[in-house]
Amino acid sequence: MRMALVVHQDPGMLHLLNMIALQEGFTALTAASRGEALGIALSRASSIELVIAEHSDNLDAIELLSALLSFLPRARLLILSGDALDETLVQFADPGNCEVLPRWNTPALQDAIGRLFYQAA
Repeated sequence: MRMALVVHQDPGMLHLLNMIALQEGFTALTAASRGEALGIALSRASSIELVIAEHSDNLDAIELLSALLSFLPRARLLILSGDALDETLVQFADPGNCEVLPRWNTPALQDAIGRLFYQAA
């Protein structure tokens, strides 16, 4: 089964994102903090194919995403940006490997996973 790293501060959201990842064929490793996410990325770098991460000032999101991308060069990235598209996230939007989802919902997240993994094949 494919492996995903899900990073979000809210336990309820971690559970929801984990369930979505499972529905899309991924085993999800979850992290509620920057340290947890980096630890998982270091220990599982060769097996993580997808990162679903919350964009939050509290998580130092830009630094976290930069670090995760350096540890996980093969991983595709979905950034959940909340209510608005933050211009600083645009630098991560490498077409085909990264998507930023403002105002996301479950169908939008599932569609983005499909675009990243299945339409490119």
